[in-house]
Amino acid sequence: MTLRLKLNPWQRIMLTLAVGSLRGVNIATIRKAEKALDVLELSPAEKEAIGFQDVEGGFTWDQVQQGITFDLEIADKEAAHVVRVAFEQFSGWDMLHRELVNDLERQLGIKEQ
Repeated sequence: MTLRLKLNPWQRIMLTLAVGSLRGVNIATIRKAEKALDVLELSPAEKEAIGFQDVEGGFTWDQVQQGITFDLEIADKEAAHVVRVAFEQFSGWDMLHRELVNDLERQLGIKEQ
């Protein structure tokens, strides 16, 4: 089943970071993560649209662009599974953005435990 996501810039960037930060995985998982990142990573045009910039020590983007959303589809079932696992394992979520994190959890189909 295709994983369909409607993400704002923060959600997309953070989910990309979550997938990119997977550790201790096998080569098959790395390949599936690459498929997911092909969808999640911002294209040059998308970076320009949100004012994304690499800066010393990280990156920034135009926070005023709150209305921008991205409709994404991850068709590969195993790649979608890797995204869910990465979301659950990622330790970089913060309480300030809990509503956005909760929305991601809902879109990923992850049930509360």
